[in-house]
Amino acid sequence: EVLILAFVFVERYINAVGNVVRPTTVRPLILVAIGIACKTWYDEATFSSDLCDTVCGSRLNLQRLMRAEAIFVGAIRWHVVVSRKVFIKYYFALS
Repeated sequence: EVLILAFVFVERYINAVGNVVRPTTVRPLILVAIGIACKTWYDEATFSSDLCDTVCGSRLNLQRLMRAEAIFVGAIRWHVVVSRKVFIKYYFALS
């Protein structure tokens, strides 16, 4: 479910700012989308530091991750609610 939300968020981001997906941006973009999707999906505290400790490695520190998240949600205008209809559409498209 989290990955489906992440793909919805990535598409919203691309629609908001244009196609910014490049070989150097695809991983950070997806990582940020997954982090935001986790925070949206799970009904418990999800911390950026946990995500960063698990998957960021040496190329992305916590401050850069948090800044990227802020830019991302600002670009999609905090539109992190996904309707059932949209979720099902993505679910079957990705199946």
